[in-house]
Amino acid sequence: DNVRHIVPNGKFFGDTIVFERGGGRIALAANFGIGSPAAAVILEDLIALGTAHVISIGTTGTLTEDLAIGDVLLVDRAFRDEGTSHHYLPPSPTITPDDALTTALAERLAAQNVPHARGAVWTTDAPYRETLDEVRSFAARGACAVEMEAAALFAVGQARNAAVASLLTISDSLVDPEGWVPSFHGDATLAGLDTVFDVAFEHLLQCIQTPAAPN
Repeated sequence: DNVRHIVPNGKFFGDTIVFERGGGRIALAANFGIGSPAAAVILEDLIALGTAHVISIGTTGTLTEDLAIGDVLLVDRAFRDEGTSHHYLPPSPTITPDDALTTALAERLAAQNVPHARGAVWTTDAPYRETLDEVRSFAARGACAVEMEAAALFAVGQARNAAVASLLTISDSLVDPEGWVPSFHGDATLAGLDTVFDVAFEHLLQCIQTPAAPN
């Protein structure tokens, strides 16, 4: 049901894909690389262009047996084990997403009967340095998954007064006794990505179709 247009960026990294439905238009920034610096650059550009609500969707690796490949995770906190967020905000162990946007996503997930978990992620700049000791340490501190962007995105959002949240799907596991289990292109992961895209799309569409309250 979506009309899709790929818009040449020219001045920006990656691709901008514009989806149209029911008179509303949602932009998806994609293919700009991975990690906090790349994501922060794109978010800075979007905010400078007037974007007020951003939902980061993507994949994450589970640190707990309670989350399986394809499960949906609504992030409510990120451990700042990367560098970018520290250029925006004073040091702290963790950082949170926009509360109102995250709560609204939780309500939408429940209303659409989408099974999901809500929890903390460990944001790191070095995916090939996710050692067993680090996995155990962050899991013990409450992280249920690991990824590369959330902490930085939340920091940029707070510093620039934009509402930022993160909705992810499990694509790989770091808890298997045999070692790392990747499933980035598996059917369950792709189904999970479809789910988080649909939830994010519908919520952002509602945001732009709902008139702002008068001051």
